[in-house]
Amino acid sequence: GSGNLFHHNISFHNFNRGFEISTDTGKTYLYNNTAYNNGGSGIAFDGQRNVTLVMASKAWNNIVFGNGTPSNSQNAAVGTLLGNLDSDYNFWGSLSDIQSITSRYAGNDQHSLYGNPQFDNPTNITVDTSLYTNSVLRTPNPNFGKVTGLSIAPASAAIDRAYDIGAYYLDFNGISAVDDPLVPNNGGGLITYYDMGAIECH
Repeated sequence: GSGNLFHHNISFHNFNRGFEISTDTGKTYLYNNTAYNNGGSGIAFDGQRNVTLVMASKAWNNIVFGNGTPSNSQNAAVGTLLGNLDSDYNFWGSLSDIQSITSRYAGNDQHSLYGNPQFDNPTNITVDTSLYTNSVLRTPNPNFGKVTGLSIAPASAAIDRAYDIGAYYLDFNGISAVDDPLVPNNGGGLITYYDMGAIECH
């Protein structure tokens, strides 16, 4: 259905795509997610069937890096969507990712960055599975398994660069944002020190 919200999720080491906005998902919001080292595109903006359902889907504050294959780097895949895509304040792997979006949807990603977001330890990503029992989340623990290795390093340009989307202030690991006094607040909205991606730098 329409109106789906996905925020502070991590998709990595998958065989195919990390995230997908399609005509099957309807109007979708992707806020502060991280897609890394997936075999397909990091985020696929894809729609080839009922195009009326994808009007004004939003992708903000995401980090999308290192996806695709060595011979076909593909962080953003743009299909035949005919609605209005709202994409900004993202960190893409390359300028061509931004151009693939703006060539079809002019005016998007004006505040986005591209390049290496500088994860702290991407070659040694770990997931704390102690929060799970037989793949079912233990309650009442609010976290979904702490992930290490995909936090952004202190030198990352993604720090204090996200847009304040409101209400979703805890990162993937359940930690609130902290303003880095050594980094200018270049984000947008009411609070300008949120980080891009699913995990805040601490």
